[in-house]
Amino acid sequence: MKFTSHCLLLGLFVLFGLCLCAGCDSVKPVASGANSQPAADSPPDPPTSVATEASLPNAALAESNGQPAEVQPQDNLAQKPVTPPSASSAMLTSPPGISSPSLDSPGEAQVRNRTDLLNRPFATLRPVVSEVPEELLEHLRMIDAAMQDLRIAGTNNILEKDAFIEFGMRLGRMKLEAGQQLSNLAAASSEQRKAGVLASLIALSHMSGLGDVESAKKLEVLARGMADSADPELAHECRVVLLGFELQSLQNGLSTDTESLVKQVEGLFTRPEDRDSPEFMMVQQAIYVLNQMGFEQDAERIQEILIREYLDSEDAQLRTQAWSYLTRGSQALDNFNQASRAIASPNFNPEDLLSAARGLFDAFPRAQTLEQMAGSVANIEYAGFVSLSQQLSEWIQNEMAAFETTSSSLATARFLTEHQARLALIGKPLELESLVDFQGKPINWERYQGKVILVDFWATWCVPCLREIPNIRKVHDQYSSQGFDVIGVNMDESLQAAENFISKQAYPWTNYHFQDATGFGSEFAMRNGLQMIPFVVLVNRSGAISQIHVRGDNLEPAVRAALGLDTSLIPDEQDAP
Repeated sequence: MKFTSHCLLLGLFVLFGLCLCAGCDSVKPVASGANSQPAADSPPDPPTSVATEASLPNAALAESNGQPAEVQPQDNLAQKPVTPPSASSAMLTSPPGISSPSLDSPGEAQVRNRTDLLNRPFATLRPVVSEVPEELLEHLRMIDAAMQDLRIAGTNNILEKDAFIEFGMRLGRMKLEAGQQLSNLAAASSEQRKAGVLASLIALSHMSGLGDVESAKKLEVLARGMADSADPELAHECRVVLLGFELQSLQNGLSTDTESLVKQVEGLFTRPEDRDSPEFMMVQQAIYVLNQMGFEQDAERIQEILIREYLDSEDAQLRTQAWSYLTRGSQALDNFNQASRAIASPNFNPEDLLSAARGLFDAFPRAQTLEQMAGSVANIEYAGFVSLSQQLSEWIQNEMAAFETTSSSLATARFLTEHQARLALIGKPLELESLVDFQGKPINWERYQGKVILVDFWATWCVPCLREIPNIRKVHDQYSSQGFDVIGVNMDESLQAAENFISKQAYPWTNYHFQDATGFGSEFAMRNGLQMIPFVVLVNRSGAISQIHVRGDNLEPAVRAALGLDTSLIPDEQDAP
């Protein structure tokens, strides 16, 4: 029941002053986390993991995602590619005004009217007294839903801090009462009574996090009383709570027993299922506190525990963060990041990046290192260095052959397979099945025969896509009379949103969408490794794809060359800046 740990941590991190961000990450990154190094005296920012699912709350966030800061596209290319949004609710770890940035959740109306607020679940739910276990369990589920509603309201700055705390305490007390009823109910099964105890822990954690001192005292008493429970899940949850109190005592000068803290961290990982993000966050905070207080050697010991327990995690983001700790301060990593940053330089030498990649792997010869570099392959490709991305991909694939099938090797194989699928499009006929326009009419390919065509895969939430549209429009207006045309392929999940957007833009070309599936679920996208946009391909007069990632300042010369207007502009390979 890992949701339990997450809920406990929400309260504990606020209680112990560990200001965490309130919102979820905004995209599913495909980029390497190699650049995300933790500072010596602070917990690292969550790195851009190689395969983490999250949400995209609004288009304004899109342009900051999709690749590591160390691997930037060339200056003359459009903005970095981004990945599609997925549905996910924002979480709130602290009341508004403490550490809660304003994030607009999709579809969440900014209602500030007091009457409307009082009609929401967090305000209307009432306590329940029952002798029926199922009724109490259902009530606990309703309380959890109301708490989620409260988090959304707080995340969107709908509530003031005092109101947030008032409603949060009300729900916490309600959950504590329901949990105590259930845990003491004779008619309840052992699992149902256990659910009541866990609900009590969560409720006390929430109220502690909202600043209620009495709840914090009760939480500590309850956790100490069950730390040696025969039930491994209950015992583990209590150990997580007690580690938080141990950190608090150390911070407040009430304890100097760092050896006890190290042992408590060791004791968190008695079962495979205990290696999840809540435990990671708590251990990470222990490293931070010890470093801040001058206990560097103990911090190093706990860091080694974190690396050992999480480097092979099935969770890509946790794996990436553990790898960040492993490589922190490494000259080899710094060399790789510097070589990656140089992509934006006119004097960039591809061999420097390949050499730095080999040096990084020599320093840390692990599957996770190859996984991190594999996350950079797509970004290098999208930056226009197709040949370099191919070289790096082949080298990574060769080195990965020495490792057994692990989560890292599987993730790496997926990245490289998608990369190869995209590159395999070059030189082949354009095969776009099931395209229909926004009136439902199938695409008429005769209209495009004999033309040079730019196929632009885009979405309304993709800021780099939208920023490229004026450039495409300019080239279209200039060369449409000479045989150049554009096909827009929309990748939005909501066709209505896309249609509304398109109707306001007056495009001089036609926009289509896949009929078999919206967004990135189409057969074409899955078959050809299309996972990020903007994705732009140039089709020659014979109907074959001549280039991919033709954007920015590269677009007009490429179109002129394809039209035969200036053959001297045809590059020897696609890595032309």
